[in-house]
Amino acid sequence: MPIAFERVYLESAGYFMPGEPVSNEEMDDYIAPLNRASGRIKARILAENGIQKRYYAIDAEGATRHSNAQMAAGAIRDCLARTGRGLDEVSLLTTGSSGGDLLMPGLAGMVQGELAAPPMETLSAHGICAAGVAAIQSAAQGLELGGHARALAVASEMPSRLFKRSRFAAQDYNADFDAHFLRWMLSDGAGALLLGTGGGAVPGASQGVRLRLKWVHQRSFSGDYPVCMQLGQSLDKRSHLDYSSWSEAEAQGALLLRQDIRLLPHLFDIGIHEYAKLVHEGWVEPTRIDHFLCHYSSAKFIPVVEDLLDKAGLSIPSERWFSNLTWRGNTGAASILIMLAEFLETRALRPGEQVLCYIPESGRFTAAYMLFEAEDASVSLPKVRPADLAAASAEASALIDSAAAAAADTAAVDAVVAAPAVAPAPGTSPATDPATLPQIDPAIEPTRDAGVAVQSSAAAATAAAGPEADAIAPPHDPETAPDALAPLLAELASIWHDYRSRVWRTPMVRSLREGRFGTEDYLNWMSQWVPQVREGSKWMREGAASLSERHAALAALIGMHAGEEQNDFKILFQDYRNAGGRIEDIDQLRRNPGGEALNAYLHGLAARKDPIGLLGAIYIIEGTGQRIVPALLPLLKAALPLPANAFKFLEYHGHNDEHHLARWLAAVEMVLRVEEQGAARRIVDTARRTAALYLMQFEHITEQ
Repeated sequence: MPIAFERVYLESAGYFMPGEPVSNEEMDDYIAPLNRASGRIKARILAENGIQKRYYAIDAEGATRHSNAQMAAGAIRDCLARTGRGLDEVSLLTTGSSGGDLLMPGLAGMVQGELAAPPMETLSAHGICAAGVAAIQSAAQGLELGGHARALAVASEMPSRLFKRSRFAAQDYNADFDAHFLRWMLSDGAGALLLGTGGGAVPGASQGVRLRLKWVHQRSFSGDYPVCMQLGQSLDKRSHLDYSSWSEAEAQGALLLRQDIRLLPHLFDIGIHEYAKLVHEGWVEPTRIDHFLCHYSSAKFIPVVEDLLDKAGLSIPSERWFSNLTWRGNTGAASILIMLAEFLETRALRPGEQVLCYIPESGRFTAAYMLFEAEDASVSLPKVRPADLAAASAEASALIDSAAAAAADTAAVDAVVAAPAVAPAPGTSPATDPATLPQIDPAIEPTRDAGVAVQSSAAAATAAAGPEADAIAPPHDPETAPDALAPLLAELASIWHDYRSRVWRTPMVRSLREGRFGTEDYLNWMSQWVPQVREGSKWMREGAASLSERHAALAALIGMHAGEEQNDFKILFQDYRNAGGRIEDIDQLRRNPGGEALNAYLHGLAARKDPIGLLGAIYIIEGTGQRIVPALLPLLKAALPLPANAFKFLEYHGHNDEHHLARWLAAVEMVLRVEEQGAARRIVDTARRTAALYLMQFEHITEQ
């Protein structure tokens, strides 16, 4: 959950942009083309990202004009000058960056040295775009607990040194698309915030307004997804430190900054789920958001984010958005701080207005949010005694210790059936059109060996890198959902999000993602899955027969659905045989223990009168076919030397379950029109139990 703050205020914000702005036409003077394909890629990327100007801390000859630490120091000086404060009034300095000028020590120490600042506490947060938020959060926590009166949070990025043409000489200037991409996306700059507990009026366009930091929320999904943006790893997954020399690491491409754009749709998925969770839990009221500062890396993604928010019923009008991407460029971790500083410089706030900041990070997928609220600076702040802060700090420590002990006691239970870790709202996962993403140029995408599994075509590259960008669809279609279904869909989406995350971390899926999944593993999975799929139409028909007359229309709909799926198991069994499965008699195949438990539960529920809770089970099962199966299919195709006719069932469900789930929405609406208030709760409870049992089935796959 978010970390709330009661006594932390943004006292000033500043930034430092090195040199003069560089236009698109002038970029080649600093970021020189590598080969004949560079111009074409550059034109395409610039047309999509919407950036017109950016700043570089290197000159046209590639020499460094300002170091990363110097830019950070420049932003701090600007920040302090705006409010008339001095370094001697600050006792905590936090920094956020993807990397300083040195491998060690941390950037915070180097910035303190650059400023010749007096002794103080420092902290260096290392990451990518969300590192700036981590620095802000750390500074705010120090203030909230009473350890400091004022703190500086600064973020600075200098990727331009990585983009010099000379960096690619060891590769004979033949970089792949992933290494080309970021050269025309990222640039240099630094931003700084002065946080304090005094609550004075913030300088800038506003008059007599102080700005309180209400909360910060960060959540990483690195356990669910592979690396998307990285520096230091070669194509064969070796760390740059594993080579015998830096020159060897460079020759193998381990020192090239890469972005795997095929994975980016997942970032929107988790970002919107987390935003919806914040709304669902009352941390955000979309109608109260007066200003939305969104760190999107490309203007191409603006309609994607807008569409997802709109589908979720949580949209923020476009006139409330603020971004300086066009004229400041994408400066990574520094972007949100520079954006805040320029926002306060140019926009006048009124008491009561709220400012929501959203920062997605694609390194290995993190979503971060901050909420500020403007207050009347003439209203006195309540006095807080040091003794009260000490007591609050002690109480917080005790709560943390208690929570840790409780977590240890319940870990075994949570592993099987967990309370939803995330609570998103309906319509949350982007069925992203490929046109909304930067396109890969097949002419420059190199062929890699099977271990790396990236082929020459864009489609094959997508398959090897991970789930297909255009195949990730929501578990229900929110655009066709009536408003009355929103509360139910919100709870179901919460269950789904947790279930999807847990499935993605099961041994079977991890082995597939890590390249350890072979044909025998596939056959083992199919042999357990065929008899499970065989039961699907049976329990659906049994459930339809148990419905009373008032649910006749629902019974007919479920019966039609069961009829369409009654032969699916035969397709799956033929896939098993085409893949080399040795068992010829389908009756000899057996479900694993998790599948047995799921089957028993569904048949038992179907036999009860009016088992409308089965709609919750269908939501999870069909959603698995629509969202998880399409995500696994390209990985399976890339990893296994099998013919196309060994994946027909997976192909079928990836394309058809979306229509099945649209039908599911109609079924739910039928139920809610005639059923008592408890209908929605029965659907939600059954979905939660089905998710736990389906997860158990996934867990047992590798144990056979």
